[in-house]
Amino acid sequence: MVNTCETEPFFAFHYANAFEQDGYLIIDAASYPDASAIEDFYLETLRLGTQRMQTGQLTRYAVPLQGEIVRSDPLTSALVEFPRIHYRRCNGRPYRFVYGGNGQQPRNFIDQLVKVDVTTGNLQTWQQPNCYPGEPVFVAAPEAAAEDDGVLLTLVLDAQQQQTSLFILDARSFSPIAQATVPHVVPFGFHGQFFS
Repeated sequence: MVNTCETEPFFAFHYANAFEQDGYLIIDAASYPDASAIEDFYLETLRLGTQRMQTGQLTRYAVPLQGEIVRSDPLTSALVEFPRIHYRRCNGRPYRFVYGGNGQQPRNFIDQLVKVDVTTGNLQTWQQPNCYPGEPVFVAAPEAAAEDDGVLLTLVLDAQQQQTSLFILDARSFSPIAQATVPHVVPFGFHGQFFS
């Protein structure tokens, strides 16, 4: 069966999750109104430092399996990029928590981490002055009982100290557990991975 649907145009670098529910394909994405966000990363734009780096709006798209109109609703008021979930447990299934990065300062990179409860819209944040975290990576606790039972790993650049540390945050409370500082700055990367 083929079905054609319509929605307002959007652009997305990253998707949090997708699953089928109640006659809809649910797609959660860090979406932008258009692809102009790509221009934020042009070297000449970065050197100018004159505009705020755009961050995606975590949006739920409900695509009808039979029907024509796609519904779209923001999942939180916070802007979120690099969305991550408890992948092994929730990929392709309904889920509750997504983690990502958010930029609070104009003309800046991501400077805080966020945890969004997609069922309630509740938001938890973590940040430190002059620090820029990378993409958070969720690692489940052995035999985890709850979806957010685990830790988040992220590299954090401390611009004032000019050093990078690996931060480990409790995924449930969103508080730091440990920090391991490396003897040099690790360049920003777009993605991080964890392999057992």
